[in-house]
Amino acid sequence: MTSGSPLSEVLDGMVRGVQSQTDGLRGSVLVLDDEKRHLSHASAPDLPREWGALIDGIEIGPAVGSCGTAAYLGEDVFAHDVRTDPRWAAYHEHAVPLGLLSCWSVPIRSEQDEVLGTVAFYGGVPRSPTPDDVELLHDMARLAATVLERHREGSELRTRATTDPLTSLPNRAAILERLEAELRGSRLPDRTVLFLDLDAFKAINDTFGHDTGDEVLRGVAAALVGAVRVDDLVGRWGGDEFVVIPGRCDPGDDGRELAARLREVLADPILDAAGRAHRVEASIGVARVGGVGGLEAIRQADTAMYAAKRDGGGVAAFSTDVVASSRQEAAGIVDALSSALEDGQFALVYQPVVDLHTGTVTGFEALLRWHHPDLGEQPPARFLPAAERLGVMARIEEWTLAEAFHQAVRWNALSPHPLAVGVNLARPRAAVDPVATRVLRALERSGLAPGLVRLEVTEGLVRDDRGASLEDLAHLRGRGAKVVLDDFGTGGLSLDHLADLPIDTVKIDSAFVREITPGAPEPGLLGGITGLARSLGLDVVAKGIETVHEAEVVRAAGIRYGQGYLYAAGLAPAPLEAWMRTHGATMEVVIPDPRG
Repeated sequence: MTSGSPLSEVLDGMVRGVQSQTDGLRGSVLVLDDEKRHLSHASAPDLPREWGALIDGIEIGPAVGSCGTAAYLGEDVFAHDVRTDPRWAAYHEHAVPLGLLSCWSVPIRSEQDEVLGTVAFYGGVPRSPTPDDVELLHDMARLAATVLERHREGSELRTRATTDPLTSLPNRAAILERLEAELRGSRLPDRTVLFLDLDAFKAINDTFGHDTGDEVLRGVAAALVGAVRVDDLVGRWGGDEFVVIPGRCDPGDDGRELAARLREVLADPILDAAGRAHRVEASIGVARVGGVGGLEAIRQADTAMYAAKRDGGGVAAFSTDVVASSRQEAAGIVDALSSALEDGQFALVYQPVVDLHTGTVTGFEALLRWHHPDLGEQPPARFLPAAERLGVMARIEEWTLAEAFHQAVRWNALSPHPLAVGVNLARPRAAVDPVATRVLRALERSGLAPGLVRLEVTEGLVRDDRGASLEDLAHLRGRGAKVVLDDFGTGGLSLDHLADLPIDTVKIDSAFVREITPGAPEPGLLGGITGLARSLGLDVVAKGIETVHEAEVVRAAGIRYGQGYLYAAGLAPAPLEAWMRTHGATMEVVIPDPRG
C-alpha cells in the first residue's frame, strides 16, 4: 500500500498470503458499487476465470450464494455444501463443475460500519470452517477494509487535487498536466492555448459579496463548457482566470474564432440566486505554441491576454511585439528585485502555528513580504516566480534564512517552551551552494538549534526534483531539522510518493479548509488525508483556518496543528515580541467558544 502498488496487486498479494496458511482453499475479494447493489471482483487470483466472469457485477440479495448474501445481510455466510445450500440454488450447477463445493464469506466493513464488499474462501470438498478459519477470514476482511478505504481516499484526493472545488473544472495542476501531454504527444508542430481573464470582476465581489461572485464564476464556467467541443479542455487557472485548450488544432486555426465565440457566449447575462442579472466580459489571449513547456505556453497566452486588456480589443494573439514588451517588463522586475535586498525593501512576518487542542503556540511560519517604494506592497505570488526565473531567489532565500533564524533565537529567549520557525524553500536556479549548505551556514551564524527548524517545500519541488534537493533535505533531517510538505493536495503529487520522501509533516492546503461549510459537521476528505499521513508517521497541519466551525471540523478530522486568521495573521517582529511578553506564561492564543 505505501509503495503505491496497484490495488489489484495489493489485494492479490493479500489473498495469496492468506491462501498459503490454508489447506487448498482459494480466496477472493468482491467490492460493492457506489449504489451498494452489485458486487464485482477486485481479486480472485486463483479462482477459475469462468467463475469470475459469471458473478462479476452480480446483484446482491438474500439468496445470492455466499458473497451476495453476506453483502446483503451484512453478516457471515458459511455454505458447507453448495450443492444443498438453498442460498446457492441458482449457482451450484455452475460452481460444482469448477470444483467449488464449499464457500465461506464474510462482509468487509469500514470504520463507519459500512459494508464495502466481501472476502471469501472456496473449498474443493464440502466442509465447514474451523474457528481458526473463521478468525483468518475476519483478519482478512479487516485488512481488506484498510486497503479499500485507503484506495478510495487516494482516488478522492487525486480527483480533488486536479479539480477546482468551486467550478468543478480542471484546476491548475490538471491544466498543466493536459498541456504537457498535448505538447509532447501531438503530431502537429504546435498547439493553441487561450487564457481568459474576466474584466472588472472585482466590482461584483465588492458590490454583491463573494457568494454572488462565486455564483457568477460557476455560471461563467458552465457557459464556457457549453461553448466548446467535447474534446476541448476548459479549466480554472485561479481567481477569475480560465484556460481553454482545444482538443483538435487545425494548421490554419489560430484560435481567434474560438476566442470570439467564447466572448459572445459570455455576453449573455448570468443570473444569481436572487435573480439579479450579471453581465461579464473577458479579455482573451491566444498563443500558438510549440517546442516549449506547459508553463511557458500559459505565460505566452497570459501575456497576450494582458495585451488585449491594455488595448481594449477583447482578444489578442501572442506576437513579437508582445514578447519585446514582456522582456522589458521582466528586465524592470530584475532591476527592482536586485536592489530590493540592498535597499531593505524585504521583510518577514510570522504567523503562529497552534496546537488545536490546547491553543498553545508551537512555532511560527516566516512569510516574505516586499514593499516597493513606488508600487507598494507586492504579494509573493507576483514576485517570487520572477525571482526564481531570473536567478535572484538564492540571495533572497539566504537573507530569509538568516533573518528568520535570528528572530527565532530571540523568541525562544522569551518563551516558556521551545518554538519552531518554518521557512519556505524554493528551488533557486542560480544557487552556487546546495540548500543544505545555506541552511547549515545560517544555523551556525544564528546559534539556533536545528531541531527548531521547519523547512517547508512545495509538491512541485519534490515531484520534479528527485535528485540533489531531496538528498539535501534528507541530510538536513539527519542533522535534526524537520521537513514540511507545504500546500499538500494542490500540486498533483501522488499519495504513493509520500512514503519515499524525506518529510516529517504534511501541511494541508487552505483550499480544503475553505470547502468546510457551516452545515457540514463531518471531516470528510480531511479525515482521509489525515489517516493516510498518520499511517506513515507524519504530523499534519491545516492552513487557512478562519472560523470556529472550521477549527472544530479540522479537530474532528484528527488534525493536531493549524494556522490561520482565526488565531492570528502574520505579525512583524516588534509586535510579535510584544505579544510574547504579554502571553509569556502560557503562549496561548484565544480560541473563541463555538457556543458563542
